[in-house]
Amino acid sequence: MSCGNKNVSSAKDRSGKEGGAVRFSGDGMLRYKVPYFPVDNYTFLAWVCPEAAPKGRLGQVFSAWAKGGDDPLRVVLENQQIFARIEEFTGANSKGAPINLGEWIHVAVVKEGAKLSLYINGKRFDTTGAPAYLPTTAEDFALGANPHHTGSEFLTGCMDDFAFYCKTFTDTEIAAVYADQKKRN
Repeated sequence: MSCGNKNVSSAKDRSGKEGGAVRFSGDGMLRYKVPYFPVDNYTFLAWVCPEAAPKGRLGQVFSAWAKGGDDPLRVVLENQQIFARIEEFTGANSKGAPINLGEWIHVAVVKEGAKLSLYINGKRFDTTGAPAYLPTTAEDFALGANPHHTGSEFLTGCMDDFAFYCKTFTDTEIAAVYADQKKRN
């Protein structure tokens, strides 16, 4: 359930259909309340079209940041790369996948126990170690920004077909979602 939208608008989706995607203007977000944030297994999926590279800061695609040291997942743009990160305990940080501004890419992140995996266009790009259990106070997450940080960590670009699941997807399932959505495009 959405609990706070700020400075977002409808946009053309991947196939060019008006109103099929959402555009983040560089100072907006979509915020969603969750009954609880899963602490061991989850999957995030989205098509993202970054329009500008953040300079000297992060551009949040997905953020569940609750407070300092309590960040069970963030998917960020930094230095024209996309990363999956957890910033708790020992944390986790995937390798950065290069992106091209103005091009749609399919991004998926899967946390399965002590592993965090980043997928780009249906293929696993990187897997890194992660805290197996993440106690968190996160009660919401945001697309396009950090839901509780007042600094400038905003995304400039579009997003389409985004979803967050309290379960893990396999490599085969990620590839199938990508192939199915690409075929529909």
